[in-house]
Amino acid sequence: MIRASAAIGWVILVWPSVGCGPAEREMPSGGNYLPLNEGRWWSLRSPSSSKPITLGVLNAKAGRIQLRFDNPWVSSDLWLTSRDGRIYVTAVAMNGQTANLPPDTLYWDTDANEKQTWSSTLGHYRVVSRHKKVRAMGRDFENCIEIEETTQQGNRLYWTFAPDTGFVQFGEGKDAFILESTTQPASLADAPPSRIGTIRIALDANTFANESYDPRSVAARFRQARDAGVNLIYMSPKWNEIETNRQMYKLNDIGYKISEAVQENLPAVVLHIRVIDTNQRAIPADLMDLPFDSEQVGLRLDRLLDAVLPKLEGRVKYFLVGNEIDPYFKQHPGEVGAFAKLVARAAVRIRKTVPDAQISVSTTLDGIKDDGQLRPILDRTTFFALTYYPMSTDFVVRDPSTVDADFDHILLAAGSKRIFLQEVGYPTSPNNGSSEEKQAELFSRVLDRIATEPQRFVGVNFTFMSDFSDSLVRSFTAYYRMPGANRFASFLKSLGMFDDQGRPKKAWEMFARKVKLLTQGTVNRQHAS
Repeated sequence: MIRASAAIGWVILVWPSVGCGPAEREMPSGGNYLPLNEGRWWSLRSPSSSKPITLGVLNAKAGRIQLRFDNPWVSSDLWLTSRDGRIYVTAVAMNGQTANLPPDTLYWDTDANEKQTWSSTLGHYRVVSRHKKVRAMGRDFENCIEIEETTQQGNRLYWTFAPDTGFVQFGEGKDAFILESTTQPASLADAPPSRIGTIRIALDANTFANESYDPRSVAARFRQARDAGVNLIYMSPKWNEIETNRQMYKLNDIGYKISEAVQENLPAVVLHIRVIDTNQRAIPADLMDLPFDSEQVGLRLDRLLDAVLPKLEGRVKYFLVGNEIDPYFKQHPGEVGAFAKLVARAAVRIRKTVPDAQISVSTTLDGIKDDGQLRPILDRTTFFALTYYPMSTDFVVRDPSTVDADFDHILLAAGSKRIFLQEVGYPTSPNNGSSEEKQAELFSRVLDRIATEPQRFVGVNFTFMSDFSDSLVRSFTAYYRMPGANRFASFLKSLGMFDDQGRPKKAWEMFARKVKLLTQGTVNRQHAS
């Protein structure tokens, strides 16, 4: 059973119950009372609320319609079908959970006669009027249909639809929400659209390999990324990097990046504390051999979070607690259940400070195939995260043309959850079967694909701005202990959009141009030119 609540006591979904269809009717004349073609938007505002109700058709393919319902209380997605003026709900998603409904769950019947009633698993419905007039957007909408909904809990809601327009009023009286715009909002996320575009893009703006690592160089690369349109900050410290001794914490880097977010008025920050890092644990040495669900491990993670969360200044809503976890659990399948408990515990702790926090872990692209094994963990998450390095297990890249097929698999695996592409990377070394041209094409295809469905994505983080130094590559190669060290080393060495002398590769000019278009919200939704 799933319980889903939204505006003013909106729907509490508790099923099953027995529904019945509408009575025999005369077919009222009039236009289409709820046009549900893709791209339709409605924004309704009430004098009693600082936040509007926003409804938008995100997708309308093969007769299945995805309607985003964002309001002052909660955000949800409804999957609908429309037949001759009757709107049926087939699924509802909220807080990372999806509930399927019987296919005959009739919700709004805009062809029903006045005073006609019907029932479904969601509640009871009555057409209050077919002749209501609503004043909205500087004009009078005539012959509107008003439908009263009485939920299973007895809450009464009122929906009013105008011919060929759709939603024009929600509620009744002086506090009703009235249609104010049918233009797509600049953003469905939680940031002001005046400053931040709809698509969140981060770049790991590491310093050039031939320059010193100092505050001046770090600030220069950050400014370069911001000038390219980057509008998301992604932080990913390992647990044992920030807990340097028992309950002693080094939080300078987190504090610095939060100060960057404050200075640039960027509310969009993602924090990833890597408890697992690809194929190994990244936890303090004295906890290394303990089960993930032991009280010692849980308590220490609680205390770490208690130290970190006050430093975030309300800038972080999305949290991850495990990086590319599938390689680790291939080697340690018996630890899946224990780690799932630790993820759940971390979520509870975080939400004491950030009540609307979204929690996840990440997998690799190949890890999507292992979601059955990882299901106890993934079921604890509220958004879907993965790294995207399209290549074979021996670090030979796949052709950039595979992006569309890969994204189809990613969207399918995510289900109704929003997606965070935690890392997108593609080397340029010929040793990996690649080139600068291939890197530029792959990054361009990724950006284009995200631009077609921006609402599905929390954001995307590209790795890296600059190629690593040879010494850093050697240290990473030793740390990860990957097979095929020579090809793994060339992969690590050539991931940047600048070479190790600070010279731009062919991807950079494209990236800087296209990202600025996307994050400023001026891009054509079908293609980012």
